[in-house]
Amino acid sequence: MKHIKKGVFIILFIIAGLSSIAQVNNKNIIGKYCREVKHRCFPSRYIDILADSTFFYWIGEPEGVITTGTWYLSGNKLILNSHRQPVFNNNDFKLIEMQATSDSQTTIHLKNEYNEPIPSAVCIVTRNGETIESLSDYNGNVTYNFAPLEKIEISFPGLKTVYFKNENLSHNNYVFILKEQHNYYQYFTNEVLIVKGKRLYCEKTKKVRRKYSLYKIKNYYKKMNE
Repeated sequence: MKHIKKGVFIILFIIAGLSSIAQVNNKNIIGKYCREVKHRCFPSRYIDILADSTFFYWIGEPEGVITTGTWYLSGNKLILNSHRQPVFNNNDFKLIEMQATSDSQTTIHLKNEYNEPIPSAVCIVTRNGETIESLSDYNGNVTYNFAPLEKIEISFPGLKTVYFKNENLSHNNYVFILKEQHNYYQYFTNEVLIVKGKRLYCEKTKKVRRKYSLYKIKNYYKKMNE
């Protein structure tokens, strides 16, 4: 009898879960969502899901990012694609040094066109399908205790974003010269947000490196009062 009750409970739980997914539709997903951190809404960073299957993404000063694109629903997943897609263009940066100096460590050095280090630049690397986000130190350096890296993305306000694919996996010491840029854009390529009530959660928990530790954080957007 206990097994029967347990089985019935599991079935009801599954049905409830499927019902919650089914309730997500184009009509109730429409609206403006703000970036929320520690239960605080930041109106200077929001995404507006529009009824014509397009979206508007905006970040206020100092970044000044404006992005437009299209969206569609797949179950309880909201998929975003920006109108513009990233292009791996070597003309957007200079790679002046690339050497293999260690089998277990990767070092990235960042400079501007005046040969000055770039501190606090966002560096996102991909290794074995996993992404890790870090900030460059005061000297413009980022160090990882692993090698090699498959992809490198570097961004800093006022400079062109670096999109680098590592064709030679034996290299693990890089010096990038970032070029100036005055137009900012956030790219979305099949970006997945999980719809849970009035919140949109990033599909994957982001890993952020702060000093020598690696933290997992949940990124989500909360629907603003209409």
